[in-house]
Amino acid sequence: MTTNSSAITETIFSTINSLFSSLYSSVDNSVYGVLDDIVFVNTDILEDNFMAKFLGTSATSRFNVNCKFFTTWVFTILYRTICLFSLH
Repeated sequence: MTTNSSAITETIFSTINSLFSSLYSSVDNSVYGVLDDIVFVNTDILEDNFMAKFLGTSATSRFNVNCKFFTTWVFTILYRTICLFSLH
């Protein structure tokens, strides 16, 4: 009786494992293409109107964006440092 039930249990486990492995394999194969499109940036991003406005089309506008970012970053760090020391 135990041999029969262990064989049935083994069959159930192998069936479930094969179902899940085929399901995950198909999900993996379909997700890789989408992840490649999301993660890797190519030159087509500069043709996007929003990104061209954000990054700027000339060196001076890119310099202004970098200055604004750096200034925001510095004031954020300064504000967090002041808040940290004011707690003590």
